[in-house]
Amino acid sequence: MEYNNCKVGPYYFSPGDIRNTCDNFHFWSLHYGGANFLFVDGSVRFLNYNIGKNLVQLATRAGGEELNFDY
Repeated sequence: MEYNNCKVGPYYFSPGDIRNTCDNFHFWSLHYGGANFLFVDGSVRFLNYNIGKNLVQLATRAGGEELNFDY
């Protein structure tokens, strides 16, 4: 299978390549520098790849995480 050569996760929000099947395991975009994400309040924001591992904190509902960043 084409995924056998992929590293074991965890995978984080980072640049990807459409020709690399292993990039199917993490969020990425064809946009330069980041990607657009839909938030629960209905807004759409462009998040820079520099957010890295902190993207996970935005994806939970009941964890009580607080994240301060400039977007």
